[in-house]
Amino acid sequence: MSTMRMKANTADHRCIGIYVRRSDEDDSGKSRSSDDQELQGRRFAAALGYPPERIRIYREDDGVKGMWWFSQSERGAPYRPELSRMLDDMENDTLGACWTWRSDRIVRDVEVCLALVPYFTQNKVRLWCGLREIDVTTADGLYNLTVEAAANRRQRDRASEDGIQDKAFRAEIGLFTRDPSAYGWRSGGRDSQEAVPQWHEIAVAEMMMRWFVYGDGTGAPLNLNQIANRLMDLGIPLSVGARGHKVRDRMKVTYFRARAVISNPMFVAKWRHGGEEHDFWDKLAVSKDGEPKRTAVPTELFDTVQERLQQTERPGLASDRSDRLCSGIVVCGCCGRTMHVNVKAYSSGEKFERFYCSHRTGRRKTCTNSAYATIAVDELNDWVMSLLAPLLVEELRAMQAEVDAKPLRKELQLAERQLAEARRTETEKLAALVSALDSEQIAAVATQLRAERQRAERAVDSLKERIGRTADVVVGDLASLQSVCKPRLREALRRAVRFVAISKCGITVLTWAGNYIVAPFVERDLTIYSKSDNRRRIERVAEAGGPEWIPSHQEFVSGRRRCLGKAADKLADDQILPSP
Repeated sequence: MSTMRMKANTADHRCIGIYVRRSDEDDSGKSRSSDDQELQGRRFAAALGYPPERIRIYREDDGVKGMWWFSQSERGAPYRPELSRMLDDMENDTLGACWTWRSDRIVRDVEVCLALVPYFTQNKVRLWCGLREIDVTTADGLYNLTVEAAANRRQRDRASEDGIQDKAFRAEIGLFTRDPSAYGWRSGGRDSQEAVPQWHEIAVAEMMMRWFVYGDGTGAPLNLNQIANRLMDLGIPLSVGARGHKVRDRMKVTYFRARAVISNPMFVAKWRHGGEEHDFWDKLAVSKDGEPKRTAVPTELFDTVQERLQQTERPGLASDRSDRLCSGIVVCGCCGRTMHVNVKAYSSGEKFERFYCSHRTGRRKTCTNSAYATIAVDELNDWVMSLLAPLLVEELRAMQAEVDAKPLRKELQLAERQLAEARRTETEKLAALVSALDSEQIAAVATQLRAERQRAERAVDSLKERIGRTADVVVGDLASLQSVCKPRLREALRRAVRFVAISKCGITVLTWAGNYIVAPFVERDLTIYSKSDNRRRIERVAEAGGPEWIPSHQEFVSGRRRCLGKAADKLADDQILPSP
């Protein structure tokens, strides 16, 4: 199209808009810079005959994406503010033409394209993409613009997929996929692939983990809010601040900030990417004063912290701060509802905790059976640790086996995929070569393919055997249960026991295997006045039995259904309270 004809088509006195957008926030991308786009647009507008006062610039901030919508649409944010302003000018009839460097600057999605077209057609606004004019009022022009929008989306998606795959591959081969700076670490420089340990911050992180698991030496373990308050009292900040970012209040420590620090796998020489953790021993193992390389914090401590964090995320489980081993699984033998803990403080400073049914008091009073009983928390804990120790040891062994087998299972999945690929390649390749080669050549190829398949089969068999051997983990003798941390014991107990029912005759335990374990209460001497000497005790026995000590099975099942909620909708009555 000649320059004379181009000028003749701009007979109206409306302005021309130069739309400028760059997806990358820095100069690392391949897109043309915003300054170059604006300069080229001004030159093109001048060639069309537009004076400088009739040229309007709509320049988006760097980083605005082409798939974002505009504020006039009914879609949700984020929006492109300059595109929204340009559409307002179109509706006000002050804009007669629009130029952009390429079509992907303004449309990178078919839906966005179809939503923008009415603004051009109804207001008679011309669209220029580079040196091409796209007449969207015609069928061919609308088709071409829509096809370009789809092609732009495909190009963007492919680039994103390639970037995701590239980062996943870099993580697998031991390369950082982002800036490794975090609390306890600093980057060694751009593109250096080095993380420099900050020893004073690592010491604070280890101290936080020990507070979270063992406490500060004066009581029970601290929760995350208590740790955050303790750090603020001591004047220890956790906010580091990225380059160019100013922390609003550096001394403020929040729950989420404390959680992010103690859950960072960099402290055990691992790198988290895409929801998976990769071994980064070469880059994140630390050494101080010539010592052998090690993880920044002990691996056992870090694993225990993660177990406690998982416990706090599961609904219906008691906090790990207390020593109540059975909280959450102790139920009333009369109404079947979960029992709560009553704490009584004496003037001497001592506390007495007992499990009781809250549905017998207050406005509820739905539990009225005379077979009701309470039990001291310490008494029940001692009975569980002594009489249910074999069950706990077995569950601890299974839990440890699952932890040990987790990386092996990932390797097994990869080996099975490789085996399936080897089998498919062997079948397809032999079928394709059967008509092109003679028998000797086919035999040679078949031998090579068979060797590759057999190698993959041996790898799969070896991994299955190693996974099978993880079941033979030795936890230790029964006395070693006292050294196991409370969160781990509590998890093992919940995996082994469905509920512990307290009734007047004694306790009834139902395991997940469907077996009942019962233990009666010791008969009390009612002539003894002192409550501390005459509290309800459990006989040190664990006998096989049934639900005979539960007075009303129907009422018990109804209460269990109310406590279990939707989880009990698909359960029959004999599944909630099975027959022995």
